[in-house]
Amino acid sequence: MTSLRFHHHTILHVVIQLLIGFTALHGQVVRLPDRFEELTRTSFVADNGLYTTTGTKTLRYIPSTQRWVDVFPDPLLTARKSTLLFDDGLYDYLLSTDLGVTLSVITTPSIPEFQHLVRGDTVVVLTEVAVFARAGSGNSTWTRVDTDRKGVLRHSTDKVHWCDTMLAIWQPTHTPRLCFYTLKGERLPIVSSTSISSVSSTQDFILFNYNGKLSLTPTADTSNLFQIGDTETVLCQLGSKLIVISSSGFQAVTSDTGKTWTTRRVFPKQSLNSVHWFTFRDSLYITFRPDDTWFATDSTFTNWSAVNFTNPYPGTHWTICADRLLTWWRNSIRSTSSLSKLERPIIFTDDDTPPVAAITTDRGTVIRFIHDTMYRSEDCGDSWDTTRLSSVTVSAGYSGGKLWRVDGGLHFSTDEGETWRTAEGPMRKLTPSSVSVHNTSYVFSDDDGLHLYVPADGIIDVHRPTMVTLPSYARFGDTSYIANYGAMYYLYDRHWLPYMAAPDVVRYQSLRPNDECYYGVDTAWRPIRWRPGGNVEYLDTVRITNAVITISGQYVRFSSSASGTYLYRHSPLTSIYDKHNLYTYPQMIMVRDKGVDLSKYVANHLQPPTHVSVYSTSGEVVCQTRDSWILPTDNLARGMYYVQFSNGGNNISFAMLVVDR
Repeated sequence: MTSLRFHHHTILHVVIQLLIGFTALHGQVVRLPDRFEELTRTSFVADNGLYTTTGTKTLRYIPSTQRWVDVFPDPLLTARKSTLLFDDGLYDYLLSTDLGVTLSVITTPSIPEFQHLVRGDTVVVLTEVAVFARAGSGNSTWTRVDTDRKGVLRHSTDKVHWCDTMLAIWQPTHTPRLCFYTLKGERLPIVSSTSISSVSSTQDFILFNYNGKLSLTPTADTSNLFQIGDTETVLCQLGSKLIVISSSGFQAVTSDTGKTWTTRRVFPKQSLNSVHWFTFRDSLYITFRPDDTWFATDSTFTNWSAVNFTNPYPGTHWTICADRLLTWWRNSIRSTSSLSKLERPIIFTDDDTPPVAAITTDRGTVIRFIHDTMYRSEDCGDSWDTTRLSSVTVSAGYSGGKLWRVDGGLHFSTDEGETWRTAEGPMRKLTPSSVSVHNTSYVFSDDDGLHLYVPADGIIDVHRPTMVTLPSYARFGDTSYIANYGAMYYLYDRHWLPYMAAPDVVRYQSLRPNDECYYGVDTAWRPIRWRPGGNVEYLDTVRITNAVITISGQYVRFSSSASGTYLYRHSPLTSIYDKHNLYTYPQMIMVRDKGVDLSKYVANHLQPPTHVSVYSTSGEVVCQTRDSWILPTDNLARGMYYVQFSNGGNNISFAMLVVDR
């Protein structure tokens, strides 16, 4: 069993290593170790590297060890080149212009404070009542900058930007207002068009967006400006190049300070209110939401890659084709990465919403379903053919060499979606959670109860266990199985009976089948596989807490927000299984009397069983006896039960049907 590890903070980014010593049933396990993209914690960039703050102290990133180290006992408020500004927690600032070697104490001008800017020994503070500036190492006096402004400042929208040696105060709410001031509080008569819609800046440049037209200087004439088309933009800088990201997902790049621009779409539409970005060495890193996925690109701005998954997106649809992992996740983003090369997943922007399913067939064709359209690719997702279906697909899958999809009914295809046939049975208004397909059989639920289709019997009505988990349905050999949150069941005479031979270590509700066996986790959250009648096989020693298990072809993915995402490749089972009957004893006895003699069903019965348990079809113990062959049934209501006892070291199990006496 080969295992590839995708930690929730990084995907396919670090060196593969062999975990020597863990052999289990599958030989050595190959996986990606825990290498976290630590630098994405960056809050500030200074001349000596990356900084972050925990709220009580400041840390600096050490590239050689890829670790953060404590460098100051107070939180960092802002940084620029060699200047650092700390908050000492006592209504004072600590200012350093030499990267923390020396410090000077500055009393805060007012509280609460919302934004801090520094440049050399100049400090600018945006507070609720005004914008204050303090310049010069020997100056202890704060100057109010916006002397002609009235009303409070909104910390969520109002911002202060450096504009050369001036300050630009931008207030976008209600009637947008852009004003320019000197550090001494003098209003400057700079004329800017009233059509301005957003302002953003880097340490060296400021960008004015005039209703979709971009300028790096304030202007009243917008007729000849470069047009990006979006009113919301954010300015980033990598070396001598400037890059503008728009709310529609376009990037515009200039290397000549705005004289010429190149554009292309790289992200889906999304809000820019919480954008955070920084540069490190030759890469630009950006995220659009706190604690969300980070993306990175180099100075060519050709490809963007997903740096880390803070949330592994357990419900994300994925498939593998020709050693490439294809993933569709939120906001119409698709990513692709090689399983054999150490690379970050390259992202693409799809015009469509994420699919309801992504499938790779046995022939290597990738198929995905979106609304009423089926997409097919024979080159691992590089190009797609589309087929319009007669209805909207709400769920789909692949089992036993057949495609299946649900659109309120259930349909199958044996020719990769060229033709479809409707499944047998009066199925109406099926939902993704009301049907499960495995090999040649399927189970579905509706207002009339639970129904099962097997080729030999057609559609049959079956008893439904309490809180059954339909995705756990499987049919191995001639026996059907299903699980709920506390037990495993097998089908006998249209009744789901507790499968008492199931190992106690399995979390039954986690089980998901492929064509050959179940995959799931044990009670300690370790990944396992198991087929009824055989032993539990461990895939790894790792614990994947609250794992969500999905299967695509020969690959199984275990995803957890706490433990990350692991990918395993299926290999043939090593255990020998009975392909027909699970028991060497009678599967069922019928009782019409007030008791039953169990010795009739045991070949060697010199000693009576020490303990006999009778279970209802819901798994509840309803009767127990000790040291006796006679099992009284007079207190049992008519119906199906499950009997289990041991004799001479053998565990004996069978169904018991109590009928009218």
